[in-house]
Amino acid sequence: MEPGQASAVAAPILAATSSAPAPVSTPPPSAPSSPPPSAAPEASPEAAAPLATSGWISVWSSRWGRVRIDGREVGDSPLVRVVVSAGPHTVGVRAESREQARAVVVTPGQEAKVRFVF
Repeated sequence: MEPGQASAVAAPILAATSSAPAPVSTPPPSAPSSPPPSAAPEASPEAAAPLATSGWISVWSSRWGRVRIDGREVGDSPLVRVVVSAGPHTVGVRAESREQARAVVVTPGQEAKVRFVF
């Protein structure tokens, strides 16, 4: 036996004795069986969405200014679609040293647009 042949024979034997046992595959857990989904009856638009209890206020002014809604500063003009509760609100704009305010009523699901000219 030549030296090159001995190592070729020993390698497979060594590999066969030192390898770990083959892993046993287990099937993935099955999902609980449930009946197939049935077609739900179509709901009317009124039933699908809850009644709107809010709306939006958009503010535009001829000069840049700070916008307040109900006394709370909410941003700079122009201001688009600020979400507010439905009902009466006071909207004001302070531009330079002048300030204007208006009362608006927001209808549920609607946008109230307020324009200020300085």
